[in-house]
Formats: sequence, structure tokens, C-alpha cells
Amino acid sequence: MQADEDQAPEHLADNPFLSPRHVCVVNQLPPELLSQIFEFGVTNVDDGELESDANEADEDEILAEYWNKSRDGRLVVQDENTSQLEQTRLEKSVIEDTYGGNPDVPPSPTASSSSSSSDSYEPIFQVLVSHVCRHWREVALSTPSLWTNISVTANDQSPFNRIEVWLIRSKTLPIDIFIDSEPLSRSQGALSGSDSSNGAGLSSDSDIVLKSMSESDLAKLLDLLIPHVPRWLSFHLDAVSYPLMFTCIHLLSSPSTPAAECLRMLELYHHEDTDSPFRPADHPQYGQHLTLFDGKAPRLQSIALWGVHVDWSQGWLEGNVHLIDLELAYHSIEVRPSWAAFSCILRESPNLETLTLSSSGPAGEPHEWGVATDGENNAFPGVELNGLKNLVLAYLPPSYVIGLLRRLVIPCLQSLALDIEDDCTELVQHLVGPGSRSSLPTEWKNPLSSLENLKLAGLPCDGGSVSKLYNQLDGLKSLNLDMNFLTRPFFQSLSARRTTSDGSQNTIYLPALSSLTTCGISGDEMRELVTIRKEAGHPLKTVFMDEADGVSDQDVSWLREHLDRFDMFASSEDEYELEWSEDSDASSLSEAGEDSEWEDV
Repeated sequence: MQADEDQAPEHLADNPFLSPRHVCVVNQLPPELLSQIFEFGVTNVDDGELESDANEADEDEILAEYWNKSRDGRLVVQDENTSQLEQTRLEKSVIEDTYGGNPDVPPSPTASSSSSSSDSYEPIFQVLVSHVCRHWREVALSTPSLWTNISVTANDQSPFNRIEVWLIRSKTLPIDIFIDSEPLSRSQGALSGSDSSNGAGLSSDSDIVLKSMSESDLAKLLDLLIPHVPRWLSFHLDAVSYPLMFTCIHLLSSPSTPAAECLRMLELYHHEDTDSPFRPADHPQYGQHLTLFDGKAPRLQSIALWGVHVDWSQGWLEGNVHLIDLELAYHSIEVRPSWAAFSCILRESPNLETLTLSSSGPAGEPHEWGVATDGENNAFPGVELNGLKNLVLAYLPPSYVIGLLRRLVIPCLQSLALDIEDDCTELVQHLVGPGSRSSLPTEWKNPLSSLENLKLAGLPCDGGSVSKLYNQLDGLKSLNLDMNFLTRPFFQSLSARRTTSDGSQNTIYLPALSSLTTCGISGDEMRELVTIRKEAGHPLKTVFMDEADGVSDQDVSWLREHLDRFDMFASSEDEYELEWSEDSDASSLSEAGEDSEWEDV
């Protein structure tokens, strides 16, 4: 009888939907094709592009299916040629590959944000596929592109062995490096909220104390990575204190550090929780302005420096023709670049598209910046940025912003974000007209004339200034208003008629506006605005509202019925970033920490 059961009926013998017995069909694929499948899996997992309508619980179930765990929790290797001894070895090495610790010691619950107990772990994709069977492991380990994304957090336990192995496996390919020295509770918010447990499997009243990465551990980690600087593609560091940041930039400034020939992105974030920027005058041992990579990183496209003190005249800053995105933030006055150095950085970056200045910029006051000359030796106090599309200015005095804007020619500006705290009446006057500008190039034009996206998180001024500002924005398509820090006219004017040059009031403000994002606006107010603009012939198509504003279910239903798109978002209490959606021509706020085209902090 058993023999008869083992024999498939003739009409099923060639059925393409049934796998041949004792044969793993996928292993019949050429190794090159299997390798490409693995690469595709890593890319989609890294990008968060899991094509599924499932919620997080469903995704956990999907991952569990990949594991194919048996009842006793051990990994079932789908290969009859794999011995029990080899399977045990693979099960132990998966822990070592993932966490870099002793494979005989279960990983700590703090080792991974996905761990739910001391003996429960979920490996990342490339580790997972490398432990399915001997054949998959050989293919995975011989595919260098699977091992080029090196990520280390403060909660990783002894990651050094893992990093060494991954550096070997990635061979000579460019590598992406992400280091977060902050504890889990700060960097991922795992210990916050009302849930009884968090992503790391720790209860909110856990006795486990999560600590930031030590200076010695960071130095040891960089000692492994710095010899591979010539193949760094991106480098990101989050430092919870300046001593940690200084450890990094000091090592990267060593005479033995090679040039970063293929580095495209450099992000150094000093996140120390203080009321004011770090002042090196108070800490002389950290007062050096250092030169990283021997001043050579010729292909840098994106630079973000938060509270980081470097030599502002080094080559990858002053002569970077590839630079597209520059972000400077939280620099005390004494460590900011001089106007000469700052203007040189901008002038020598002809492809610059995004500039973010948050409590940073050129040192001194505008009257101290002096003047430059154009090609014909005519006095012109500034820099022409003909390719600049996105500009973010935050936490700067209005007079400082005015002085800066007087020295920047930005005829193609598309997106502007402002977060200014003091009275901005004079700043708005500067924005809406030439005013007291002098010695400007003849090709200068009002930067508002080409603006399509505007984000305002702070711009204190009177209603008349708001009307003047909106009157210059006929081409604006997307508006983002944080009404928790703005006066009411910024929202009320969106439904008001404006007086045109001939005295008529037939035109509404911002006639091209199609997308609106708000904080601090009720559902009733938004419904009224949507109705008025639709009746005026200038309807809104997309609206995003802060879920903290208590919009009712009835309001949500009404807005979704009367708009092409309506969504709620969760704003961060501390810092947030602004993303402009190219597909929907809409703006939205998202919690800080994710990559975006430009960021308002």
C-alpha cells in the first residue's frame, strides 16, 4: 500500500503544479539566477517595499513561514542531504551571523528590535537565506552584494566579528555604513508609549538599562571600517554626545585614513539633548576643526553635518562639483564657517539642489560678511544659485535670514520651508518685493515667483503681511501649515477673496493650490475650507491632517468623499521632516529619522 501511495498517478506525473518528490525545484535554478533573486529580496526588504496589504502581524506570520520552524522551534532545513550535525551548526551560526556574539549564548532581548524573548530571533534577509540549506548558503556567501549594507546600533552585542565577516563577504564592492550610537529608547522610541511591551520584547518597566555606545567601542568599530574607506558609498553616524562624534571625526582625520574616492553620502548627526548648540570653547579638548579623508571625497553628493566641527575649507566641501544636497545644523557661532568659506562652498557647487540651514550658516552678522564682485567687478554681495530648488531655513533670527537672502540669487526655487520664531514682518516684506535690495544682478527675480511648495512651521507676522505673502504665490501647488505656531490668518486667508489690481475681488488666494497639509486645524474648519474653495472654482484635491487634532470619523468620511485623497498622519513632538511627493504633488509630514529629499528640524 505504501508503495502505491508513493507512486503518483499517471495523469499527475507531468503536472507542472506538483513538485517532484524528494527534489527541491528552486535548487534546479542556475546559481546566477538564484543569486539575483537573493539580491532582489535584500533590495525590497531594505527599501520597505513588501508588496502586501497585510498588517504587521501578518508580516510576522509571513516571516515565520520563511523560517519553516518545527514544533520544537528548530529551523527545518529543506535539504535531505544536510545532516543533523550540519543543521545544528547552521542554527547556531545564524545567531552569530546576525548578532556577532557567541553562537552558544542566546542573543540578548536588546540585540534586535524584532526579538521577543531570549531564544526568539528573526534574522535579516541575507542571513535567513544563507541558512536554509548548504546550496543556498554557498550561493549567498558567494554573492558580495548581499553583504554591503553594514548597520550597527548601540544595542548590538559585540558586533565586531559580524562586521569583519561582512567586510570579507562584500569583497571589493562599495559598502553602505549606518552607525547609531544611541540607546534603543532614544533612537527607536522602543521604551515609550502605553504598550506593555515594545519592539525589543522589553516591558516598559524593564530593569534592563540600555546604554549608548562607548567611545572605545566606536573606535574599535571604526578601526575595522577605516581601511575600507576607498569603497565607502555612504556613511551615517548618530552620536548621543560630542565625545563620541569627536572620536569619529578624529579617526577619520588621521593621516593614515585614505581618500574616500567613491563616497556619495556623508551624514554626521550630533544629537546631544541640550538647550543650545555644543560650544567647543567650553571643551577645549574638542575645539579642533578637522580635515576628514585627507580632504578628498570627490564624489560626495549629499552632506549633512549636525553640530560637527570640521575644517570648512577642505576639498570635499569647497570644491565639490557633484554636491546636490547640503544640510548644516546646530552650529554655535564660533564654529560656523566664515562668509568667505560658506559662499565658496555654494559657489563651487553648481549642481546644488537642496540647502538646509537650521541654527547654522555663515558666522557673524550680515553686516560683517562684506561684498563680493561679479564677473565684471561690479559689487554684488552674494552668490548665484541657479540650480537650487529646495531651501530650508530654521531657528535663525529674521535679520540673519534677510541678510542671507539678500546675498542669494535663487531664480529656480521650487520648495521653501521656514521655521522662524521672532517677528517676521520685515522678513515677509523682503520676500514679497525688492525693498532695499541694491547691487543685485539684472537677472534677479523674486524667488516666490517660481515657488510650488511652501512649508511654514513658524513665521510670526500680522494679517496684512500674510496677505502680501499669499498675493505673490499664484503658482503655489502645495502648502504645509503648522497652525500650532502660526497666526490664524495663514489658514483663514485660504478661503478669502483677494483684491486685484483693478479693485475686483473675484480671485481667491493661492488659485493653483491643490494640496494642503495642516497641524492644529479641526475637521469642521477643513470641511468649510474645502467647500469654499470648490465653490470658488479652485478646489483642493489632497489634504493631510494631524491625527492629534481630533478629527471625527464623520469628518474623515466627508473629506474622503469630497477630495481625491485624504489621509491622517502622526506628527512628532520633537522634530519632523518634510517630504514632497512627486507622484501626488502633495506634501506630508512624517516622523523624524527617515530619509527625505529635505528636512526641517
